[in-house]
This record gives sequence, structure tokens and C-alpha cells, in this order.
Amino acid sequence: MSLSTKLRHADRSATRAGGGHATIIVVERPTMTSATIEWRDSTNCYYGAQLWRLVRARKSGVCALSGEPISRGDEIFKPCGRTDAVNADAMIRASAMRAYPARNS
Repeated sequence: MSLSTKLRHADRSATRAGGGHATIIVVERPTMTSATIEWRDSTNCYYGAQLWRLVRARKSGVCALSGEPISRGDEIFKPCGRTDAVNADAMIRASAMRAYPARNS
């Protein structure tokens, strides 16, 4: 990914329930059902290459990229793996992720 592309993605800022702000960069979309996300929260955490997967929302929430509401059952991307990650409950609407096409699409 070129520096200009990365900088274009860097302006995605998310307000989380606790009032904190996170900067979210979609680093890569290897497949239609996965994404590598860089998540920066200056007060809580930094994940440089966190893998997110497409799933159905188990609860309602707010999209970390768009700020749009998420309903239970909506298609979302969420972090996979570590359940102790500070952003383990974060969600990104699948429709918001479509702005970042998968590498093989």
C-alpha cells in the first residue's frame, strides 16, 4: 500500500462508547470476509495488524468506521482471536468495509 493510500485511510476516526477516540486504518483486504486493521487509541491500545472477520452481529452497537447503528444479525467485521483485546467488542458494518475492496475482487 502506498503512503498516500495509507494517509487517505488515516482520517477514519471512531468515537467509542467510553468517549475515547480511535483511528482506524484498513491496511489490507486479503479476502471478501477478512481485513487487516490498524487500530490506534492513544489512551488504551495500539494494534498494528489486527485480523478482522465477517460475522453476524450478536448484539446491537455502532460502526467504528461510519458511526452508523448496527442491529443484532447485521453483517459486520469484528476482531478475531484475542478476547482480551481492548477493542474486542468493536464492530464495523460490512457495508462500510465495501469502500475497501478485497485484493482478489
